[in-house]
Amino acid sequence: MNDMVLTKDEIEEVYIELREGTPFQSIAEMFDVSYAAIQNVNNGKYYQVPGMRYPIVVRRKKYGKEPPINDPFWDSYEPEPLLYWPLGRTNRE
Repeated sequence: MNDMVLTKDEIEEVYIELREGTPFQSIAEMFDVSYAAIQNVNNGKYYQVPGMRYPIVVRRKKYGKEPPINDPFWDSYEPEPLLYWPLGRTNRE
Protein backbone atom coordinates (compact mmCIF):
# COMPACT_ATOMS: atom_id res chain seq x y z
CA MET A 1 0.00 0.00 0.00
CA ASN A 2 1.38 3.39 -0.99
CA ASP A 3 0.36 6.33 1.21
CA MET A 4 2.42 8.95 -0.63
CA VAL A 5 0.55 12.20 -1.14
CA LEU A 6 3.00 13.61 -3.69
CA THR A 7 4.44 11.91 -6.75
CA LYS A 8 8.18 11.91 -7.43
CA ASP A 9 7.73 14.65 -10.05
CA GLU A 10 5.75 16.77 -7.60
CA ILE A 11 8.43 16.28 -4.94
CA GLU A 12 11.06 17.56 -7.38
CA GLU A 13 8.86 20.60 -8.03
CA VAL A 14 8.55 21.16 -4.26
CA TYR A 15 12.36 21.08 -3.97
CA ILE A 16 12.61 23.72 -6.71
CA GLU A 17 10.01 25.93 -5.04
CA LEU A 18 11.80 25.59 -1.68
CA ARG A 19 15.12 26.62 -3.20
CA GLU A 20 13.49 29.60 -4.92
CA GLY A 21 12.29 30.86 -1.54
CA THR A 22 8.57 30.23 -1.98
CA PRO A 23 6.81 30.23 1.42
CA PHE A 24 5.83 26.80 2.77
CA GLN A 25 2.15 27.75 2.91
CA SER A 26 2.12 28.79 -0.76
CA ILE A 27 3.78 25.52 -1.80
CA ALA A 28 1.25 23.57 0.28
CA GLU A 29 -1.61 25.35 -1.49
CA MET A 30 -0.03 24.71 -4.92
CA PHE A 31 0.04 20.96 -4.33
CA ASP A 32 -3.09 20.74 -2.14
CA VAL A 33 -1.22 19.30 0.84
CA SER A 34 -0.68 20.50 4.40
CA TYR A 35 1.98 22.94 5.60
CA ALA A 36 3.39 20.09 7.71
CA ALA A 37 3.79 17.89 4.61
CA ILE A 38 5.98 20.58 3.01
CA GLN A 39 7.98 20.94 6.23
CA ASN A 40 8.51 17.17 6.29
CA VAL A 41 9.67 17.15 2.66
CA ASN A 42 12.05 20.01 3.46
CA ASN A 43 13.44 18.23 6.52
CA GLY A 44 13.75 14.84 4.81
CA LYS A 45 11.34 13.18 7.22
CA TYR A 46 9.34 11.96 4.24
CA TYR A 47 10.38 11.57 0.62
CA GLN A 48 14.14 11.37 1.13
CA VAL A 49 16.38 11.37 -1.90
CA PRO A 50 19.69 9.54 -1.33
CA GLY A 51 22.67 11.89 -1.33
CA MET A 52 20.62 15.06 -0.76
CA ARG A 53 21.34 17.24 2.26
CA TYR A 54 18.44 18.09 4.56
CA PRO A 55 16.91 20.43 5.43
CA ILE A 56 16.78 21.77 1.91
CA VAL A 57 16.30 25.32 3.19
CA VAL A 58 16.63 26.72 6.70
CA ARG A 59 13.97 29.25 7.60
CA ARG A 60 14.26 30.71 11.03
CA LYS A 61 12.81 33.83 12.46
CA LYS A 62 15.22 36.73 12.17
CA TYR A 63 14.30 38.24 15.48
CA GLY A 64 13.98 36.42 18.76
CA LYS A 65 11.87 37.19 21.75
CA GLU A 66 12.58 40.22 23.89
CA PRO A 67 14.89 39.39 26.83
CA PRO A 68 13.21 38.98 30.23
CA ILE A 69 13.16 42.02 32.51
CA ASN A 70 15.92 40.63 34.76
CA ASP A 71 18.28 39.93 31.84
CA PRO A 72 21.68 41.73 31.97
CA PHE A 73 20.91 43.12 28.51
CA TRP A 74 18.68 45.76 30.08
CA ASP A 75 21.54 47.06 32.28
CA SER A 76 23.33 48.33 29.19
CA TYR A 77 20.30 49.25 27.10
CA GLU A 78 19.84 52.90 26.18
CA PRO A 79 16.64 53.76 24.35
CA GLU A 80 16.65 55.90 21.23
CA PRO A 81 16.40 59.62 22.03
CA LEU A 82 12.97 61.13 21.47
CA LEU A 83 12.76 63.55 18.61
CA TYR A 84 10.65 66.66 19.05
CA TRP A 85 9.68 69.41 16.63
CA PRO A 86 11.27 72.74 17.53
CA LEU A 87 8.94 74.95 19.57
CA GLY A 88 7.10 77.66 17.72
CA ARG A 89 7.13 75.90 14.35
CA THR A 90 3.99 74.37 12.92
CA ASN A 91 2.99 73.05 9.54
CA ARG A 92 -0.06 75.32 9.45
CA GLU A 93 0.13 78.40 7.33
